[in-house]
Amino acid sequence: IVGITRDFRHATDTDPVAEPGDGDLVGLVHHGRDRRARLIGDRNGQRIALDRINRQANVMRPHQKRREAAERALGLGEANEALRWCESAASIGPEDATTSMLMGRAFMQLGDLVAARVSLQKAQSSTEDEEIRARVIAELAELSYLGGDLKAAAEQAKDAIERAETLSTRLSGRNTLGKILLAEASWDAADVHFTEDLLAASQGGESVAEL
Repeated sequence: IVGITRDFRHATDTDPVAEPGDGDLVGLVHHGRDRRARLIGDRNGQRIALDRINRQANVMRPHQKRREAAERALGLGEANEALRWCESAASIGPEDATTSMLMGRAFMQLGDLVAARVSLQKAQSSTEDEEIRARVIAELAELSYLGGDLKAAAEQAKDAIERAETLSTRLSGRNTLGKILLAEASWDAADVHFTEDLLAASQGGESVAEL
């Protein structure tokens, strides 16, 4: 699995091959296709919202607006644009943990794992909020996975899941655990893992988490 964008899909979703009698599997594949079609609409909506933010006349946007623009850009895979907004937000609130976390995500998308680690560690040390800390640890788990340290990635992902107060953060940690199962060629376990996450995301309305 390549990239930073969260990917709770598995081989069945992306290249479905159903054997005769696998009615339940076929139903899940069709369900996945329908959800991906809706996600394309979500992405188009994000692009429209991001363009609207960028067209605002007031150049000196509030801190929250800049973070919002950065997060939307990340969702669209626009890492350079996200980094620009993060740097702008950091000029107003240099110790803001969420801004540092978003900056870490942007650097990960750009492939700069060293800068990503520096930003995420800064975010981790800048907050006492348990949910933000859990989100940061989930990103550190993803970073460790990308760096090839599967043991650290698994430990951090489990820590994030335990601390998480929201479904999206819990799924973020579980996503990394699923990728580790794939990296270890534990295909059956990975299939069950991602199916459970897909259903949990669907029930919780976490469409972004299903990417």
